[in-house]
Amino acid sequence: VVVDFAADYCGPCKLVEPALTRLDAKPGMRVLKANLGNPEKSKRLRTWLLSHNVKITALPTLVLFRDGAPVRTMFGADQILKESTLHSFAFDAPAATESPEVVGSVKPSRTPKPVRRDESNDSLVKQLTQRLGFAFP
Repeated sequence: VVVDFAADYCGPCKLVEPALTRLDAKPGMRVLKANLGNPEKSKRLRTWLLSHNVKITALPTLVLFRDGAPVRTMFGADQILKESTLHSFAFDAPAATESPEVVGSVKPSRTPKPVRRDESNDSLVKQLTQRLGFAFP
């Protein structure tokens, strides 16, 4: 499962959508989209990601989960738009480890700011946890 972390206001995020649609159409692959554009609504999701050693510091960011664990992270539209790089990212990933491998071309500019708790993103968290096989309290 590949999770695409994006935001509505992010131009590069919109630019990579066709490539991710093509990836989702490949046998054995599923692409989910998580909108991080509203920090108020994504607090619980961000907390869950950090608890699983997944740091989203740039958009767009893809995280590949295998056997319920993050195994690889890719950020930057220039990397995602390269079909061969995207295919390798999704299908040639190593087994799950404690810290996901990072693939990208841009240094993240900053860590996301903490935000207040908001229940409105809980359905997204539940969908991701169900699809990825995690239990979320």
